[in-house]
Amino acid sequence: MRRGNAPDYIEPTVGWRVWLVVANDARQLCLRSIAFVTVWTPRAELRARCIRPRRLLARIRRESPHEVPALGCDCGIHAAKDAAAAVGYLSAYEDLLKGVALHRVIGTVSLWGKVVEGERGWRASHAYPARLFVPPSRDSSPLPAEAVARSLVGYGVPAEPISERAHPELVDTLASAGLAGAYPRCTARRNR
Repeated sequence: MRRGNAPDYIEPTVGWRVWLVVANDARQLCLRSIAFVTVWTPRAELRARCIRPRRLLARIRRESPHEVPALGCDCGIHAAKDAAAAVGYLSAYEDLLKGVALHRVIGTVSLWGKVVEGERGWRASHAYPARLFVPPSRDSSPLPAEAVARSLVGYGVPAEPISERAHPELVDTLASAGLAGAYPRCTARRNR
């Protein structure tokens, strides 16, 4: 490695995000981004690229592509600073994603490469899931949380159903975000 190319941090930045659980072409369950049709391949880092609609205009103007993530652009792999900031995505875009998502999971994600910090989180050039938490099944999910957690073993990271005993803070976060009704097992803790 040449001098001047050393990373800014030795450890990755760890943030929170929500993924859809979808079936791939081989009918295996995998993680997918909520806002974009980006599948997170097991045991492979995800590399960000700018898919901003203005890229076509940039090509017409012969502008060179920018480094991802870039200031002045929303590109990059997004992660929230805490679970409370990410939990809203457990129910986001439900009407648009009906029939696409088999389940949703929340978890931590390792971010590295170029990382840009924002008010509520980060955008990074590279990412990989660090730990996955599977909420209880909802009416729209035909799969029990335990089965979803087992199916995500190929990512090589801990994947476990959310339980009040093992994850009280996460259960409280779900309840305070108004998701206790959607996740019935969380209701008892919220009403204490």
